[in-house]
Amino acid sequence: MQIRVLQRTYNAEQAFVALLSLVFTIYIIVRARMVPITIDEVATIFNHTTRSLWDMVTYEKDATPNNHIFHTLLVNFTTWFLGIHHVTARIPALLGGLLYFWAARRIAALSTHSWLRIFTLVVLLGNPFLLEFFSLARGYGLASGCMLASIYFALKHGQTGTLLTLAGSSLCAFLAVWSNFTLLNFYLPYTFIMVFWLIQHHKQHLLGKFIVFLLGIGVTALATVQPIMAMRASDQFRFWNSNGFYADTLSPLVKSAVNKLSIFGPSTSVILVNLVLVFCLLGWVISLVKWVRNYGRFDQYTFVSTLFLGTVCYNVLQAIVLKVPYLDARTSLFFYPLLALLLASVAHWLWEKKHIATQAFMGTVLLLIALNFMKNASFNRQTEWWFDNATFKFIEYMERLYHREKRTQPITFDCSWPMQNSFLFHINDATPRLNNHIYMAPWHPGRTYPQDTEFYCSEGIEDHQKLAENYDIVFRYPHAPVFLYQRKKKQE
Repeated sequence: MQIRVLQRTYNAEQAFVALLSLVFTIYIIVRARMVPITIDEVATIFNHTTRSLWDMVTYEKDATPNNHIFHTLLVNFTTWFLGIHHVTARIPALLGGLLYFWAARRIAALSTHSWLRIFTLVVLLGNPFLLEFFSLARGYGLASGCMLASIYFALKHGQTGTLLTLAGSSLCAFLAVWSNFTLLNFYLPYTFIMVFWLIQHHKQHLLGKFIVFLLGIGVTALATVQPIMAMRASDQFRFWNSNGFYADTLSPLVKSAVNKLSIFGPSTSVILVNLVLVFCLLGWVISLVKWVRNYGRFDQYTFVSTLFLGTVCYNVLQAIVLKVPYLDARTSLFFYPLLALLLASVAHWLWEKKHIATQAFMGTVLLLIALNFMKNASFNRQTEWWFDNATFKFIEYMERLYHREKRTQPITFDCSWPMQNSFLFHINDATPRLNNHIYMAPWHPGRTYPQDTEFYCSEGIEDHQKLAENYDIVFRYPHAPVFLYQRKKKQE
């Protein structure tokens, strides 16, 4: 009888995982198709992939840090092989998403109970802000996938002690850094903690393991030293001011993650920021107690929680000692998987006590995740570059007008400078090109208020007064203050 119950539970879990896998894959692929290209993605596609291979890898001529090297190399290949299109440019990010899901599934499978496996998987996947970057041509999604894969192989190495799992962890950690240099905040604590992990687990063949691990460190150092020196030489780490880790990193990250959630009213994001802070502190204290009771030996849960703590501490020390600015919401994206693993670790520790607190804890977390996902998940919008969300809608509006009025000359169009990259890409560069129907004014810096184009797009209501004399608002994007203006017809 017990065997049948266990089999039904296993079958239900497998069905849930299969359904979640399908939903996750569809979600990021559909988003990659429906979200307009963003200002920074265009910079990736045209500023970085067009450079020489040597310059891409070394930053020799252009030390702009948003050249996420491994990601840039993959975008270079996909757009060369499949043509320039916003979807083809996002294929590497999609691959990062699939790698992330695979690693999340494998980490969840290390748990001993069905509910813990499901909980671990859901918390790793349940942040819409993180999922956005698996559908955008930036290195953050690919880096997050590589980082989580590195953690999985490290945990697996703790169980098996094989050289293959160690090499897999080291390789994925390197690729995470090569996909986005902000992952150095993860890599350096990871390296330090892995040394203890190696010494404490499966001491046989320890010399060979250290050779493999040191080889990975050497490759990472060789691949990063020249770009970092080039960035420092060109003042890319300018330290404008600092309000601390809480204000500059934690608060923006949590606020972006719960963007439109309002379960506690206007103070929702502030309350959740403080709850996350308190939870992390309690989780790290529990981890420290477990570590001490285990005579300084790591298990898989103290390993991931210590890795999270080490990453935060390194980021703070880096800002204080090296005067490198604190990370913002996007650049600190990799903190979310580490927080999710801490949540899963606490759930495991509570489960050991067989206490009702386990169900209360997991239920509360899952409820918050569900509410947040229902509020913030979207197939056609993203959070960071919100002003680019309207691109497709406004182009469709002008395209319908062109065909409805059976025009023979292109519609003339201009927009404020932050939106130009997205519009220029979709009108002039992507397939199919629309420049026979819409003539987009060439790129120009600064904000101008035109008199000579039929349409103008602005991302701020403050522009209306300066445009009102010559233009009327004909379309307001419903999810943000972005407006399409049409020139008034002259009175005869």
